[in-house]
Amino acid sequence: MRKEVLTDNNISQDIIAFKKRHPRKFLNIIEYLIAFLILSIIVIAVAFKFHWIAGTLSLALPVIVAIIFIPRIRAAHISENTVTCGEYTVIKDKLVNIAHETVVRKRRISPLYPNNNRYSVDEVEALYFSSRHWCIPRRCYEWSSLYNMSGDGICNTSVIGDEFYLIILNETQEICVAYNTKFFEYK
Repeated sequence: MRKEVLTDNNISQDIIAFKKRHPRKFLNIIEYLIAFLILSIIVIAVAFKFHWIAGTLSLALPVIVAIIFIPRIRAAHISENTVTCGEYTVIKDKLVNIAHETVVRKRRISPLYPNNNRYSVDEVEALYFSSRHWCIPRRCYEWSSLYNMSGDGICNTSVIGDEFYLIILNETQEICVAYNTKFFEYK
């Protein structure tokens, strides 16, 4: 069987795809920030009885908060679209179990209404290794001309006992992608 050579560039593409599927929680920070700014403007306006000082303060407060938080949010967005050297570790591990799981995900719609949630139910495939597990996304290895697969394709071609290259993010210690050594060769 022909193996595809796995390069750091290919791994970087898969890590970026993983980061897009699992965004950080900065959107929640932005929602809370907007709610805080609106409430603070109302409180200042009521406290000063809609005086001209209230208008000045209500404009200054959002500007100060924006100056503090926008560079942090921009830096986080840039880090989600790039992969730096030393951001991940490659280890080799054996597959011990293949499972089909039902996952219920809860997403809060608005910070102003904490009980207003949306739920989604997904059927996912998971590969269990001796040290951790990996929930397979719908599409994997999109850069590959030979082995561009779906989650079902990975499960169908994997056998318990197969060795995989696991790409682990150093920051969270979770598997972002796994490559079967039957199909990929890492150098």
